[in-house]
Amino acid sequence: MSISITTQILLAHVAYMKEYRGITSGDEPFDGGSYPASGKGDVNNFLVMKDGRYYGFVEPNSKNKKKPDKAPTPINIKRLGAKSTDIKIDDVCVVFFARDYTTGTCKNGMVIVGCYLNGTVYKDYQSPTAISGHGYNLSCDATQAFLFAEQDRKEIMVSNTRPMVLYGFLSNTGRQVTTKKDIVDLINRLIQRP
Repeated sequence: MSISITTQILLAHVAYMKEYRGITSGDEPFDGGSYPASGKGDVNNFLVMKDGRYYGFVEPNSKNKKKPDKAPTPINIKRLGAKSTDIKIDDVCVVFFARDYTTGTCKNGMVIVGCYLNGTVYKDYQSPTAISGHGYNLSCDATQAFLFAEQDRKEIMVSNTRPMVLYGFLSNTGRQVTTKKDIVDLINRLIQRP
C-alpha cells in the first residue's frame, strides 16, 4: 500500500488527540477550539463505524468558525481535481496534522498524526446519518487509513503556523509548505512502519 506523486493530497490541520475516537477522560482535544471540545468535528476522525468506514471532519479556514449556528464552509474540491458540478472527489490522500502536544505543550511545531489513503472529500458538510453518527466532510474505508501512535508522531511537517486546511501544497496565504514529493515520501515511509 502506498501513494504516488500523482495522488491528490489534502493537508488537514486538526486538534491534537491520541486516538480520535471521541472524547474520553484520557483523550481530549488540544488546540481545537470549542467545536472539538464539544465532541464535534475532528474528534471522531478515526472512530470506525458499523459499515467499516471512518467519517472524518476538517474545518476549512472560514468566516463561519466563530458562528456555530452556521454550516461549515465548503471545501474547494476543484483544487483537488473535481469538476465544478461534483459534490465529492474520491481517491484523495487526506493527511492530518496537528500541533505536537505529546509533552503537554506545543514546542515542536506540527506533526503528522494520521492519514486516509483513498479518502473521499465532500464539498459540503454532510449531516449526521444513522451510520456515521456525526457530521462529516471526509470518509475512508478503515482498511485504507492510518492513525500513527504517539511515539511515531515525530515527523515535523510545518512550522508553528495556523492554517486550517492546506490545498495541494500551498497554504491559503500562498506560502509554500513543502514539496509534494517530500509529502509522498514521508507518508509512504510512515505507513510502512510496523
